Amino acid sequence: WIQVGSFISLGVLCLSSSVKAIRWITVAAFVLVNFYAIDVLNYWRSAGKWDFGKLHGHQWYTRDRVDQQVFEYLDAAPYGIVMENVYDNAYVNTSIYAIYARKPVLLGWRSHLMTWHGSVPREWILGDEIQQFYKAEMSEPLPWLKAHDVRYIVLGPKETNSKFDAINQQIKADYQWFEFNHSRSRHNGVWVRRDND
Repeated sequence: WIQVGSFISLGVLCLSSSVKAIRWITVAAFVLVNFYAIDVLNYWRSAGKWDFGKLHGHQWYTRDRVDQQVFEYLDAAPYGIVMENVYDNAYVNTSIYAIYARKPVLLGWRSHLMTWHGSVPREWILGDEIQQFYKAEMSEPLPWLKAHDVRYIVLGPKETNSKFDAINQQIKADYQWFEFNHSRSRHNGVWVRRDND
């Protein structure tokens, strides 16, 4: 936006110049820059219109019925920390369910913490522990979940869930599974902590 603002400001100054050649060169530059409008128009004509008029960000996800059900469930559920898998350090869908359900997420984008707070080694360790949990490699997940006060654990449609049975076996004493999609190779839903306390 700084580049665009500078370009427009400079263009206005050049268009108001008393030298005719500067005005014509500025008009030519504006015309050349705006040729991208042809590409925008072609895209608009050929692209699907299923998102037309939908300005909220979750439309991209709620087209998937399973995602929509997870969003709705978490949105209506009582307040609590949501844990989602950590796919990468930034610019990924980690924490999308918590954000759209207005709930706190256990860990979001780790590299952004480093950008704003400097080195935060504990968050890198936490991200690795979350990945271990989703791979069913954590030796004692229940005390770890309790220490982090995790109330909801999401297993979304984008998740590879070959470890579902192993994870469920490890945590079913304290967490109840709510299924939103099931097939022979696919489980999607949310584990919810039982209120035994």
